[in-house]
Amino acid sequence: MKHIVTLFLIVITINAQAQLTGTKTIGGANPDYATITAAVNALMNQGASGNVTFNIRPGTYTGQYTVGAVPGTPGTITFRRESGGSQAVNLEYDASGTSDNFIFRLDGAASIVLEKLTFRPLDFNYARAVHFVNGLTGLTIEQCVFHGSTNPSGSAYFDRILVHCDQ
Repeated sequence: MKHIVTLFLIVITINAQAQLTGTKTIGGANPDYATITAAVNALMNQGASGNVTFNIRPGTYTGQYTVGAVPGTPGTITFRRESGGSQAVNLEYDASGTSDNFIFRLDGAASIVLEKLTFRPLDFNYARAVHFVNGLTGLTIEQCVFHGSTNPSGSAYFDRILVHCDQ
């Protein structure tokens, strides 16, 4: 019996992680998270307690990020450029079809802020920047720049809408 209790306590200790709160940095020198992917994974795995702000340092970040319903008791979750200067935070992704046609997917999330970010979908046909599904509430997009596809064709227009809602 002693061994079962000891094993149980070890497992609980290993799995216990504090929920995120406050301001975290992404990228650059000595960040809390090296990539946006690492920050989003921590948010979705650990959850949040109160407001969480991710200050993203200048640079180009290539990838896709899905934020769902954040576990815990989250307040506002903010992704923003760290510096007030002119150095941009570029978020890019080269989608290959309808299933990966997004840079940020907000899936049932609440109270999300995207601030001072530049979105660059790279594909000529699949060029969504933000895609939200399943009852997103409280989305704020502030001072962001969106670069769209240069495709002049009217066919598959819905695959190139920069901010797309499937509700």
